[in-house]
Amino acid sequence: MSTIAFGQYQYTALRPTGNHRTGTEVNIIPPDDASMVLVQPTGGDVRVKLDGSDATSTAGFQVADGTSQYFPVAGRTRISIVTESGTPNLQYQFFS
Repeated sequence: MSTIAFGQYQYTALRPTGNHRTGTEVNIIPPDDASMVLVQPTGGDVRVKLDGSDATSTAGFQVADGTSQYFPVAGRTRISIVTESGTPNLQYQFFS
């Protein structure tokens, strides 16, 4: 990661790791060089767990339909993402 200044604000530039992916409910393991994952559901809410256990419709961090959330990850940590409501199309991308 590198830091870029625009006016009085500084931004950390993230490099994509691998391809942008889509799916529904998933269990994924980040690439070894990943430090973050961006998750965005469209068409319904999802739940995300980062501790290797399975997310459920009531357990895990909620990501609401149409919003996006970055989560820090360490290589080889299993991420579980499941539907909470609706029929979401899940978009996700890893970054280093």
